[in-house]
Amino acid sequence: MNDPNLHDPCGFNKGKFISAKNYNARKARSEGRKRKWEEFREAKRVERELNPSPESEPEEEDVDSGNIKDTKRRLVELKQLAADLICTSCKNPLTLQDYVEERQYGLAFEMIVKCRFCGMNSKVCTGKKSKINPSLYAMNCKIATGKSLSLESPGLSKLR
Repeated sequence: MNDPNLHDPCGFNKGKFISAKNYNARKARSEGRKRKWEEFREAKRVERELNPSPESEPEEEDVDSGNIKDTKRRLVELKQLAADLICTSCKNPLTLQDYVEERQYGLAFEMIVKCRFCGMNSKVCTGKKSKINPSLYAMNCKIATGKSLSLESPGLSKLR
């Protein structure tokens, strides 16, 4: 450490030689930042334990039946949901209480729902796919372009 042209083994100076004084100063700053980051993470962890988010505490009315255990709100196109709530193999009606998995794509959701009659899984979408690009959902495209999803959505009309 007495060598004035000390090579930095920690990669502080991109492989260049630096003095021991600069090396020690950079190392101390780095350790200080790590210590502050650990203190910050610990404080956040304690805060989460003391004040849990409202999403982590489900309301009693949403937990009482079936597999529906969360309190998320979803934007749903009812015609599309009704059309998709039919089993793809046996054509019997599906119920949302039997959903197995859920994936979010922007405002839209895809749910995998298990049929009570044949046991097969069917995909249920909460919105229409875009006519231009079938991998996108129409509601996400409308929000991105600033169009209102319907005339009755005063909150969304502010996005125009």
